[in-house]
Amino acid sequence: MPVATMTRPHFAGAGGFARATMFLAAVMFAFPASVACLHAGEMELGPDEEPPAAVDPVEPATAATNLTALTVLTSVDEIRPLKRNEAARGYPVKLRGVVTCVVQYQNGFVIQGTRHGIYVVNPGTTNDLPQPGDLLEVTGKTDRGSFAPIVRASHFENLGAGKLPEPVQPTWDQLLTGSLDDQWVELRGVVERATNHPNGYTNGWSRMMLHTRDGTLWVDVQTADANGLEHYENALVRMRGCLFAVLNTTTRQVEAGHVRLYASDIIVDEPAPADLFSVPKKSAGELMLFDPQASAFRRVKVSGQIIFIRGTNYFLMDGTNGARFVPKHPQELKVGDLVEVTGFPELSGAALKRSGRARDGSRAASGTAEIIAG
Repeated sequence: MPVATMTRPHFAGAGGFARATMFLAAVMFAFPASVACLHAGEMELGPDEEPPAAVDPVEPATAATNLTALTVLTSVDEIRPLKRNEAARGYPVKLRGVVTCVVQYQNGFVIQGTRHGIYVVNPGTTNDLPQPGDLLEVTGKTDRGSFAPIVRASHFENLGAGKLPEPVQPTWDQLLTGSLDDQWVELRGVVERATNHPNGYTNGWSRMMLHTRDGTLWVDVQTADANGLEHYENALVRMRGCLFAVLNTTTRQVEAGHVRLYASDIIVDEPAPADLFSVPKKSAGELMLFDPQASAFRRVKVSGQIIFIRGTNYFLMDGTNGARFVPKHPQELKVGDLVEVTGFPELSGAALKRSGRARDGSRAASGTAEIIAG
């Protein structure tokens, strides 16, 4: 079951723009009809879990020493660095941690120690699963997951209420590499688009496109919010929860810009604007000028005449300057159309209104040459 790959667009630098054109992008991402379960690629497996039969055979000499020579690991930080074959040897484990999320339909959960989290396969039935916030002492053995090492528990003891850790606020490179797999995090950004339980998503998963300071992120979301995600569109939110990387099921490489989140809380920092077009209009040339109020989350608005179309890229002219934008939704626009466009200058979120047609095509013809030449 393959997982779709999202390629991150190239954006101009922050502050003053390096080019005379503005990139108002709300890239229309193609979502797959079906999505691999977190890391595993098969919906029957847990986020980091592979079937025991898939573990590489252990050499006889190693197998003979497994019962006597392997060190007992007592912290998540000791388990995470293990290579796949090392984790598959079944190191004995006895560690404490706070439950950050419960994957009930996979009969597993994540516990986090002082710094990092790890996925645990529950030894009992789903009726025996702990609850988020419980402090546990887990006994079991290591195994290789499909991405990071996991623990196959033989027993756990509930020690009462624990304290959830302070969430990590991931950098873009941490999201790209998957290094925060199983980690309690906080993601912040503007919800560009949200779909509740789209086709191919099972077990309560929804999806959204999140415009962050560093790039546009595809987030599969599991939340207890009965209203779903769609009412968060265009709002600036913070989402706290347990993060999982998503892998290409063939290469085992991280899908850049695609994560899964068991969201415990979704907090609205700024509600969606009542009218996306209520922001002050700027000329394309003004976008290159200093603006002390400029922000990755502050929308801008420009208008002009479409003078060139290439695929989903539209080029407009505003006086002697041009802008390039990609509509959030497919549009039936033509060269010569007059449009008003609003969105995030460096990233995405573009919406548009068609206001009419130019009287003749002379401006479009000359403008095309200027855009291409620039």
